[in-house]
Amino acid sequence: MESSDAITYSWTCNPSDIHPVRRVFAWGCVILFGSSIIMSNAILGVALTAVLIASIATFLFKSTFTIDQSGITASYPLRKKFYEWSQIRRLKMFQHSAYMFKRKKPSNLDGWTGLALFFNSNREEIVKHLDRFLSEDVAR
Repeated sequence: MESSDAITYSWTCNPSDIHPVRRVFAWGCVILFGSSIIMSNAILGVALTAVLIASIATFLFKSTFTIDQSGITASYPLRKKFYEWSQIRRLKMFQHSAYMFKRKKPSNLDGWTGLALFFNSNREEIVKHLDRFLSEDVAR
């Protein structure tokens, strides 16, 4: 989906597809804890099971990412985040993911405030698109 006016690159990734053993473990924990709580109190069990699934939804379900001229958008199962290219101060790359932060200096809040990108087998292509738009002063 590239044109001369607006360059857009979009992909979908499900982290649990990359790690199938962890997916089985995660669903096993949800079923185990959910069923044990439901046995004592059905309403509380359903509510807490929903909270547990919501807390790991980014791992269990698909996320969609879009790179364009204005910035990067991450559409997770329960929320959507958008960073403009000028806001990104630091980029941390991993094998199957990358994290973007608005602060240049590492912080204990990084896990809560960063934008997580997940890759499939198209890591090199995504990194190429990121390098095209990120400024030179972004810490890596």
